[in-house]
Amino acid sequence: MDKSRPGFGLALAVALAVALAACSGEGDGPSTRVADGGGEPDAAAALDRFAPDANDPYATPEAQFEVRVETDLMVPMRDGVRLATDLYLPVEPADRGDRLPVVMIRLPYDKSSYGAGAISPARFFAGQGYAVVVQDVRGKYASEGRYLLSAADREDGYDAVEWASTRPWSNGKVGTFGCSYLGENQTQLMTQRHPAHAAAIPLAAGGSIGSAGGRYGYFGISRGAPSDSPRASAGSAATAGSVREGSRRLRSRCSPRSASFPRSTSCGSTVRPTGTRTGKRS
Repeated sequence: MDKSRPGFGLALAVALAVALAACSGEGDGPSTRVADGGGEPDAAAALDRFAPDANDPYATPEAQFEVRVETDLMVPMRDGVRLATDLYLPVEPADRGDRLPVVMIRLPYDKSSYGAGAISPARFFAGQGYAVVVQDVRGKYASEGRYLLSAADREDGYDAVEWASTRPWSNGKVGTFGCSYLGENQTQLMTQRHPAHAAAIPLAAGGSIGSAGGRYGYFGISRGAPSDSPRASAGSAATAGSVREGSRRLRSRCSPRSASFPRSTSCGSTVRPTGTRTGKRS
């Protein structure tokens, strides 16, 4: 899929809206408004609401509602650490007490300034009638705790879904959205099978796969340049070499044939059930 096309973001928004709608209604009959406490639109209604203009198929749908933002809500995790969370609400449905489908975005890049990856999609979804939760991950920016790459994203993601799905403004269904790290933490969350996690769109979410065509290492650390490229600095080349060695060790340690393979996890950016990191030790 060509992410440079103007309609790429719109297509993803449609996909998430349809998935949430399909997973949220009760019974097979037609549902009512987007969020009135008694259901939300079925998949066909969601598609119709986001149907592109025939004369401008890549145009972003106009906002249906004004958006209100509540910042720095401190959401407690199971161990008492609190994660800073911004809540985007469509004003009219929220003021009349509607229970809304929820879109959740969790990131390590600062919820207050990460425009293209968090703020813009949050405002877009909220403008279409969804409650949107945008959260700094543990140990980042306004959140409490210690940051360790991906170590807490499973449990914290689960607890965030639990919180979002049980708020008075929530209809009990949560969809997740985001690219790169924001997608990788979704794939980790999916392994936890929270019953309220109804839909996910993890974009470009393969950061911990090791080398890809000699260009990308863990989380794109070589910045797109092959390690032997003249554009790659000596430092980048050294880093890329370390990444390749780490990838080799990871594949060896995490092979399904290996006795150390953690059956309940996917190797790379995960935690064992005991909390011990896997695939990251030298």
